[in-house]
Amino acid sequence: MCGFCGFACSNEEQPLDVERLRAMNAAIAHRGPDGLGEYTAAGVALGHRRLSIIDIEGGQQPLSNEDGSIWIVFNGEIYNFAELAQRLKTLGHQFRTRSDTEVIVHAYEEYGLDFVTHLNGMFALAIHDTKRSQVVLARDHFGIKPLFYSISDGELVFGSEIKSVLIGTGARPAPNPKALIEYIIFRYSAGARTFFSGVSRLPPASIAVWSHGRLAVRRYWSPPRPEVDSLGDCEVQRQFADKLENAVTSQLISEVPLGSFCSGGVDSGLVTAHASLHSDVRFRTFSVGFEEGEWDETSRAVETSERYGTDHHSLTLRAHDLLSLVPTLLGHNDEPLSHPNSVPLYLLSGLARTAVPPTMQVRLVLDPALPTLLGHYDPLHRAFSNIVRNAVEACEGRGEIGLEARTEDGGVRVEVRDHGPGIQAELAGRLFDPYVTAKTGGTGLGLALAKQTVEMHRGTIAVEPTPGGGATFVVWMRGR
Repeated sequence: MCGFCGFACSNEEQPLDVERLRAMNAAIAHRGPDGLGEYTAAGVALGHRRLSIIDIEGGQQPLSNEDGSIWIVFNGEIYNFAELAQRLKTLGHQFRTRSDTEVIVHAYEEYGLDFVTHLNGMFALAIHDTKRSQVVLARDHFGIKPLFYSISDGELVFGSEIKSVLIGTGARPAPNPKALIEYIIFRYSAGARTFFSGVSRLPPASIAVWSHGRLAVRRYWSPPRPEVDSLGDCEVQRQFADKLENAVTSQLISEVPLGSFCSGGVDSGLVTAHASLHSDVRFRTFSVGFEEGEWDETSRAVETSERYGTDHHSLTLRAHDLLSLVPTLLGHNDEPLSHPNSVPLYLLSGLARTAVPPTMQVRLVLDPALPTLLGHYDPLHRAFSNIVRNAVEACEGRGEIGLEARTEDGGVRVEVRDHGPGIQAELAGRLFDPYVTAKTGGTGLGLALAKQTVEMHRGTIAVEPTPGGGATFVVWMRGR
C-alpha cells in the first residue's frame, strides 16, 4: 500500500506550512517504505509515501502532466492502466513513465471529472488542477482504499489515515458520539462518519471538488442491478467463472513478487487456483491456523497449495497474540477494531514480508473478497432478519402483537402488527434512527442501516397506522 496527505487553503496567498505537511507525511511512513515526496503550490500542499509495485524506478509521486499544471498523489492500483494508456496515446497524450499513476493524470486531462468512470481498480487519490484552481479527491467504487478529510477555517485537510488528518488540522481530537453508538450496534461506523468529530470519510464511489473554499461531493457510480432472470444456471455459472478469472488475472500485473492469502475455503481457493495457473513463476500462498482444532483449517490450506503447486507458508495464532497486538492494530486502524480477523490478517501480511529471502519478498497479496459476493455473509438477508427481530422486540409489552409472512408481487412481505395505542410514532422514530434509539433506551437497534440495505435492493420498509392507534411494521423484499 501507499499513502498520501495534503491540505488546500481557500486563500491562495496564505503561506504554506511545509513542516506541517512533513509531520502529516511522517505519520503514515509505515504505508510507504520505498519513497517519499512532497509538492507545494499556491494554497496547496501534497505529500506521498510509496510502496513500489509498478514502474519501480519511474513512478515516484507526487507526479504531474507534461506542463506541470496537474499534480497527483495516489494510493492503489489501476488494473486497466495499460489499455487506458494506449487509448490516451492515440489521443495525443505523451507519457514519460510506465506507471498507472501517470495514466490517471492524463485521463483527468482528457475526460475531466468523468475520468473516474474510466478506471478499473482500487484507488484513493488527490489531484491539484492549477488551471482550474481546484483540488479533486476520489475513491474507488467499493471504497477499498481509504480517504479522510476535515474542513475548518476555509481549509481542506485530507489523507489516507485519520491520524495524518488530525495532525494537519492541529485540533485536539474529540470523539464523535454518533459513531460510537453505531459501532456498538454494527461494529463499524457508517457512511461518511468517523470516530473523530470534524473528520469525515469520503464515501465509496464518490468524487469531491474543493474550489473557492467549498467542497462538493457527488457519487459517480452505483451498483447495477444484474439482469439474470432470462439466463439459465449454466450460463450464469459460465459468466461468473469468466468474470472471476478476468478479475484475478488483471491483478497479476506487478514488478514485485505476488502471493495470496489461502485459508482453505472455497473463496481463497478459487483465487489461488486462477492466480497460480496464470503466474509465470511459482505462486506463493499464506495461511493462518489456530491452536483450537475446531477453528483450524490449516490442513485444507495445505491441500489447496499441494493441488496447485504453490509455495505455501503458514503460522499459528495463539491467544496471547490477539491481546498483545490490539494496541498496535488500534494505532494503525485509528478506530476500534470491527472484526477479530484483523489480527490474523496483520500477522499474515508480516509473514508474506518475512517468510522468503529479501530479494523475493512478497509485496502484493491478493486478498479474496468473495464471501459476500457468493452469499456467505449476505447483508440483505441479515438486514431482513434484523428488521423483523427488532420490530418484534420494539413491540413487546406494548399490546397484542401479530406476525405474518406471505408472498406478494414476486417477493416476501412480512408484517409485525401492534395494537397498542400510540405505537406508530414511537416505532417510526425508534426503529429508523439508531442514535435516537440508543439515547431513549429503545431496543430497535440497527434498523437505520438495515432499512438502507433493503431499499438499495429495491425492497420497501415502512410503519403504517392501523385503527385504534396501533401500527403495522411492513417489510417487503423481492424474491431471488
